[in-house]
Amino acid sequence: MKRIIISSFTICFLLVSGCDNIDSFLDEKYPPESPWQTVEQFEMAVANPYSTFISSWSCPWGIYSFYDILATDQGTLIPGQTGNFPWNEFYNRLHRTTTMESKSAAWIKDIYYQCYKTILASNDPLEFLKNGEDEGVDLFPKDSQEKEDKNIPRAKAELLFWRGYAYYNLGLVFMPPYIPGGDNSERILPLKTSPTNPEDTKIGTVEEVWDQVISDLEKAKSLMPKDWYIDGRIDYYTICGALARAHFYLGNFSAAEQECNEIIESNKYWLQSDVMAAWN
Repeated sequence: MKRIIISSFTICFLLVSGCDNIDSFLDEKYPPESPWQTVEQFEMAVANPYSTFISSWSCPWGIYSFYDILATDQGTLIPGQTGNFPWNEFYNRLHRTTTMESKSAAWIKDIYYQCYKTILASNDPLEFLKNGEDEGVDLFPKDSQEKEDKNIPRAKAELLFWRGYAYYNLGLVFMPPYIPGGDNSERILPLKTSPTNPEDTKIGTVEEVWDQVISDLEKAKSLMPKDWYIDGRIDYYTICGALARAHFYLGNFSAAEQECNEIIESNKYWLQSDVMAAWN
């Protein structure tokens, strides 16, 4: 017992005697550091929204395509072949009711989760760039200005695209239809454009969410070089296509046509006179 008391006293003495050095140890030796020190490292931030949006069987592209087919009566499932798939919830748009079982709602909920993961993965690096611009700080001092000018606007364009496109998918599934010139004031979705505390997140109206979609996609288009292309990444004409779909959904038909014409007139894509030839 005496040994235990002496040992405890010794430990307490050492802790107390070392307190004077703790502050300097924490403050000076290990200052917080940005996760992105170079342009190459920032590319990892740009890759994150890609992986969060297309990360599982429940990718919003696939799930929404299936949902669209069922909910618009373009097709139906073969009787007796549905297994435990929540076809009824898809077909009757029950994802906005409170009576739906969590298990059967899983696939639709995954669209929500993955889209917001994509939004959060975009917001953090976008905020990082914004703070640097606002404070006039060179975020990548190890790289030349020429290298930054060549890569960072394009990287920002990709991040803006994914945030806007994620809200586009959320709007199609979880919000009531947009009414051109009508009342779109219902508040449905969290409108999160910065990595702040979730408790401070605004619930956006239908109008505000779609305004955010158009704003993000148009900013992305203005920043993306027309001649930049890498397999598997979005490019200038990807953004044109997303804008065309969003404008068409909102009833902005002339704007949608303009985006489509820009894609066609680029002569980058082969258009067949016989539509079915592509399938045969």
